[in-house]
Amino acid sequence: MGGVSVDVVPVIADEDDGTFYIFNPNGMEWLSENLTARDGFAGKTVKLKEDIDLSASNWDPIGNNGADEAFTGTFDGQDHLISGAHISGDHCWDGSVYGSSEGWGLFALTDGATIKNLKVEDAAFGSYTVITGTIAGYANNTTFENIEISNTQVAGYNWYTGGVVGWAAGDCTFRNVNLDNTVKVGTLWDAHGQCAGGIAGGISSSSNITIEDCNISCVMDVIND
Repeated sequence: MGGVSVDVVPVIADEDDGTFYIFNPNGMEWLSENLTARDGFAGKTVKLKEDIDLSASNWDPIGNNGADEAFTGTFDGQDHLISGAHISGDHCWDGSVYGSSEGWGLFALTDGATIKNLKVEDAAFGSYTVITGTIAGYANNTTFENIEISNTQVAGYNWYTGGVVGWAAGDCTFRNVNLDNTVKVGTLWDAHGQCAGGIAGGISSSSNITIEDCNISCVMDVIND
């Protein structure tokens, strides 16, 4: 790779085969910032080359449900770890996003995507107003495969909250997805009647959900008033 320092450059791209290699937090930010310009990375593969620590600042999810900006490619963690991703503090009460206008997680919205071979640890996504999941807020026609989540907390108040995704629609597959008992999913089921789940907080009535070889041992901390 030409002696380029991977501590500085965010992404190294092989445009010939449509593969993008991410080495550091700047690479994850680059992915989010270039989503629209590259058509959601449709037909492209994004691969992690190193473990990545996102604990330095509040995470801005990749994509935007309200603007219909979805990640549509393949995200291959190559068994690397993303740690420390969080949305906390005043961001949990952000009045500029509400309900279906946004999704919180590593991805705000995935559509026709594949997320695979990924480990997530020490993530914390808390929201008063937004659909929330560790991997994605909203998932349409998406495959999640070979994913491990640990030491993570996702919590919501008014909307759907899930250990993997907040809301699943279309043809979604969860295969070899593992959440151990260090994962906590919390919500207050208030007058909105919204829900929480180990895999998905809620699913579309017209969806086709496949779950294979998953181990969901997370702790559900929910209150119904």
